[in-house]
Amino acid sequence: MNPVRPIALAPRPRSRNDELPSARIQSIDILRGAVMVLMAIDHVRVFSGIPAGGTAPGIFFTRWITHFCAPAFAFLAGTAAFLYGKKFASQHALARYLVTRGLLLVLLELTVIRFAWTFNFNYGQFTLAGVIWMLGWCMVVLAGLVRLPPKAVGAIGLGIIFFQQIFRFPPHLLPASVQKSIGWIWEFVYPAGLENRSGIGILYVLVPWIGVMAAGYGFGTIFRLETEERRNCACGPASRPRRFSYWPAVSSSILIPHPPTAFRYYCAS
Repeated sequence: MNPVRPIALAPRPRSRNDELPSARIQSIDILRGAVMVLMAIDHVRVFSGIPAGGTAPGIFFTRWITHFCAPAFAFLAGTAAFLYGKKFASQHALARYLVTRGLLLVLLELTVIRFAWTFNFNYGQFTLAGVIWMLGWCMVVLAGLVRLPPKAVGAIGLGIIFFQQIFRFPPHLLPASVQKSIGWIWEFVYPAGLENRSGIGILYVLVPWIGVMAAGYGFGTIFRLETEERRNCACGPASRPRRFSYWPAVSSSILIPHPPTAFRYYCAS
């Protein structure tokens, strides 16, 4: 009797919908690491009492380049949320993770990070809403968007960035008495020129940064493509370069305070 030989099966071609390998994407980690190094250099300048800018080229450029750090943090946090979400069985699980992680960051901002900056517990004198505060609340809001298609989340993010000025007007539609009593809460969402509570320093508001994180979430879909298709999508084919550049459109619309919407559209072209 001849022995039964196993049948060799041809390997199934890989699809773009296959899960990504568990290995981390080195380009994202390298970029985030570089951003953290730049921020560390600038924070050393703050603690040493050296004013921003100055006459020394090194001090000027290390401060100038940190303007790209917050956009990179928020944008890549959205990209990482998309990629990490592929490990969960459902979008509900991803949303729960984002809410938990976001509230933890807010708690750290109000406790550990605040103490590291001030070395006191006098919250009535000074409370800071910094970049970690912003990232935390943006994750909480992003948790409500992840049930939408990623491209829709990215489109919403770009819409918030390009038309962020409209968030200045809603509180002014309220009666003056309401503006005076609760209008200060809106200052955490977008600066509307209302009176803020004393002792609270708002460095980062929710808008447009939730738009940057949502845009990064939509950008994460590019990392699910094959290498050649990913390059074509991000940079355009060599024979026909695309006019729209995703990352410059995001960064240029944030770094200039309150630029006209038309200018932002031009920068994205």
